[in-house]
Amino acid sequence: MMLAVVFAAGFAWAASLGLGGFAKEPAMSPRDYYYFALLTVRTVGLSDLYPTDHLGVSTIIASLMVFIMISCTAGYGYKKMSPKED
Repeated sequence: MMLAVVFAAGFAWAASLGLGGFAKEPAMSPRDYYYFALLTVRTVGLSDLYPTDHLGVSTIIASLMVFIMISCTAGYGYKKMSPKED
């Protein structure tokens, strides 16, 4: 959940810098940024919101970061739970 907050803040910051936006009328609210970030983190689905311009690339990077984080966590858990070999 906290990772989605970080990504939502990043998407809002990038949009404020003019790096892109979202195809939504009226303008995005903080709740909308969080909703999109949570969808990206949990399902990699864009649903009813989708980024435009460079924010699309940011969404891909966010999805890959979450995938890597989950993969590393699963690998670490497997290593810790597997029986030790002598």
